[in-house]
Amino acid sequence: MAKLGAAVASSRRRFEADHETLRASIQAENESSKAEATARAERIFEYRRVRLTRLIEDQESWIKEKEAMGSDRERRVLPARRGQLAKNRERLAGLKLGHEAELEEIRNRQPGASATVLAAGVVVGG
Repeated sequence: MAKLGAAVASSRRRFEADHETLRASIQAENESSKAEATARAERIFEYRRVRLTRLIEDQESWIKEKEAMGSDRERRVLPARRGQLAKNRERLAGLKLGHEAELEEIRNRQPGASATVLAAGVVVGG
């Protein structure tokens, strides 16, 4: 019976070592995946931020120009243009908040690695 106990203990140690190796591998893959996801999120955010910022700058410039020397027709659309400008500013602020939330989600990703012994067998023989 002592041999059986030693064999079970040895088997358990081997199982735990294999599980730890697998867990470390999954953790490394997860870190790599997080880095790729973060880089992708940064690229997308930067593209959208630059695009919205340029649009806002163009709209501000147009509004200032037309306030200074626009025709009556151009001045009539100023309220609508100001509304578009306000909406784009809101979008830019929302973009920043959404980006921070996405980065937080990426940072919080945790891989799952668990192991359960489903069966065990003993070979008796000589």
